[in-house]
Amino acid sequence: MSVKKFKFATACVLAAAMSLCSAKAAETPENFEGSVICAYHRVPHFKNVVSIADATPEAIKAVNWIADKIGITKDFRIHRAKFSSSPIAFAALRDGERFIVYDEDFFVSHNNKTPWHDIGIFAHEVGHHIQGHTAQSNLENWPQEIAADRFAGFAVSRLGGSLENALAMSRSLSEKPSDTHPSRAIRKKAIEEGWRHGEAMKKREVSACGNGWQGKEIDIDGSMCRIARQCVDGKPLSRIACRDFEGAWKWMGK
Repeated sequence: MSVKKFKFATACVLAAAMSLCSAKAAETPENFEGSVICAYHRVPHFKNVVSIADATPEAIKAVNWIADKIGITKDFRIHRAKFSSSPIAFAALRDGERFIVYDEDFFVSHNNKTPWHDIGIFAHEVGHHIQGHTAQSNLENWPQEIAADRFAGFAVSRLGGSLENALAMSRSLSEKPSDTHPSRAIRKKAIEEGWRHGEAMKKREVSACGNGWQGKEIDIDGSMCRIARQCVDGKPLSRIACRDFEGAWKWMGK
């Protein structure tokens, strides 16, 4: 597939969300009208959405894998779609449900495995969700695209991927910047920064396997959360804990 034919990027626009990283009943294109969406390369026009159906098992497995390794709740509704033009993937929020919708002609598994290129794009869309981009109406696209790219690089590191694996997603990016998306060079730099941050964290975890908090509290969908470090069977494990309504810490996803 040519880069020119399949230019992607990531722009944010309001849409929808979900409750499990699994396929649910198919959605119709009209259901996404009026939503804000984070698309991988171009801001999609919903009139280009021909149909939306259940995701493939490989796509569900890929997003679940990302969620598991990052330590976040598997609460994404994943769907494949047909577009009349401009193949894309996008993240969308609607009625408290998180959606990730991808072009079924572009994302094709190989020997029942999802390529790193596709994993990076899925991680990018997950990054839009957990950083609250899909819940915002006043968007500054460049900073959010860069933030989602950094998250994607970080996620690939946590998944055990190499820098080359992390940068695989960049081959679908436009070399030139637009109003909504930085240039490929800027985005590759962000992906690499995220990956290197993930690698640095892994080194620190290996050198200090123990229980405790890591970093400061962060806001995730209105809840104050922190990364907790645990030592399980002599190996470091990072999980996310958030305060409940009474102020008690609860593991995300429990």
